[in-house]
Amino acid sequence: MMLHSLVLPVLLLCSFAAVCAITPKNFGKGLSQGHIHLEEETFYVYNVTQHDGFSAALTHFWITGGTYMCGDDKTACDGSLAGAGVWNPFVDFVVFRYYIDGETNASIVFSPNMACGVGPFANRTESSNSPPSGPSPFSTKTNETNAPWSSKYFGKGSADGGWFLNVKVPFQRSIKVTYQLPPIPGHPEVTALRAFVQVRGVESLPITYGGIQLPSSARLHLQRIEAKQYQALDWVNLLDVPKAYGAILMNTLAVETASLNFMEGCVHVYSPYDAPFPGLIIATGTEDYYNSAYYFSAGQFTFAEVGQTWVGGGWTTENPGQWSAYRIHDEGDPQFFSDGVKLVWRVGDSQKNIDGVLYKCLAPPGCNTTTCPPAGSPTNATVWSYTWYYTWPKVDME
Repeated sequence: MMLHSLVLPVLLLCSFAAVCAITPKNFGKGLSQGHIHLEEETFYVYNVTQHDGFSAALTHFWITGGTYMCGDDKTACDGSLAGAGVWNPFVDFVVFRYYIDGETNASIVFSPNMACGVGPFANRTESSNSPPSGPSPFSTKTNETNAPWSSKYFGKGSADGGWFLNVKVPFQRSIKVTYQLPPIPGHPEVTALRAFVQVRGVESLPITYGGIQLPSSARLHLQRIEAKQYQALDWVNLLDVPKAYGAILMNTLAVETASLNFMEGCVHVYSPYDAPFPGLIIATGTEDYYNSAYYFSAGQFTFAEVGQTWVGGGWTTENPGQWSAYRIHDEGDPQFFSDGVKLVWRVGDSQKNIDGVLYKCLAPPGCNTTTCPPAGSPTNATVWSYTWYYTWPKVDME
């Protein structure tokens, strides 16, 4: 059922000197026990009704799973897929697409777990209170961060589904939300997922980032890496935008590899796009990017803007380790960019000899392993990444 409501006009700063009145208007849809099929289907469409110079924005997304359907929407799967005990896992496979202002190709495409900071590491046929699953391999603690948990923009409110995402997705004219259940690996008999879904938003909603109100022309985008194979010491562009002005909102990074030494990888920001190496070094090791240290030696945590949401596996070739974490760049650590940007992480890192001392993060691309030896023994890795970022025309921020 779609709900609309009006509230009294409010005053806010519209620019450095002007004050103007707006009348926010809510919109949205909630679906109980709907069926998400193997083909893409439209869940919700909304067209802007107020044109007052402010963006409308989708502000809330939530999903939890129900029964798996085999054959048609009236036939529940049986056997290992029957019953409430398995409601959680397949929700992570559902693909949502946001089509902004009539675009043909959706600029935002996501699955709930990665959008909410967690890598795709779960048994898909068993219910679990995790993510995550266990302490850091180097921790003497046993604390785990099981559901429920929350960051500033997302979290998980239940062992069975309960993913929520509160990122503001601005649009000027319209938004279309679709969903799709891809074929489930190992379960060709599943033809649909019975699910509960909510999306909500507000018209005439100013959007801020780093304490600055963004122009109404601002757009949110998502760049993804999906299970891509990288060699040890490869450079990975988590975000690659050759020409734009904007800001990095947040990133989820997930890695499967045989060595924990992948965490030696530094993180660099290059803006403008062609800025020389090493750019701006924003992390001197992977765990540093998440305000932790020594391979997350204190174990799991989920803070407002940083968190380690998964660590498990054996960290061997036969039983690779699995790890994921999130970083939000907003009030605590805003990252604006101009004339393009690259957010670059490395699978492990090399060390450069400077006056007899080995320094990480300073070994440039192309430096051989004799001159720039690796830190530890990183191994090849499978990588997933979601990087959300805003852009806007240059003239709209001048």
